[in-house]
Amino acid sequence: LPARSDIISLDDLLRIARADLGPDAIIELDQELVLALECQNCHTVENILRPISEVSFEAAHCPNCGVLRNTKMTHTITGEESFLHRTLASLGIPLLHILRAYNAQEFHFYELTGDLPDALHFNHFEKSRPLGDIPLRDRIRLGEEVKLKVSIKHPARSRIVLHD
Repeated sequence: LPARSDIISLDDLLRIARADLGPDAIIELDQELVLALECQNCHTVENILRPISEVSFEAAHCPNCGVLRNTKMTHTITGEESFLHRTLASLGIPLLHILRAYNAQEFHFYELTGDLPDALHFNHFEKSRPLGDIPLRDRIRLGEEVKLKVSIKHPARSRIVLHD
């Protein structure tokens, strides 16, 4: 599909799938999309609209009362959603991703080939630069033993920083 993830909307993709598969076609995402976090204690609702992999355990707790909130999720797009106008990229769908659509009889797969010019290519690694100009994290090779000084800045956020 010669479309870009930062331009094509869910509605556009659903129209394409329905042209191919009929009016009952549904888009199926690779992972759960967190729609909202709802607190049963203080009854607050926070709309999220991000893949579950981008929503931390800490974010699942209510900022008002600290209780673990209920998560409203989906992994299918049926056409009834209020966010069909959103682009695929705004929902966390990466460049060159392959999306699935199906009806009762068959599946179709759509690769976002419009993203190809902006995607990472192997030839990006072929240019030679002096080793001193390359950051440490880019000099590490698989199978090599490298001694690093590692510090964890925020243990709750699980971020690790490499130092030269």
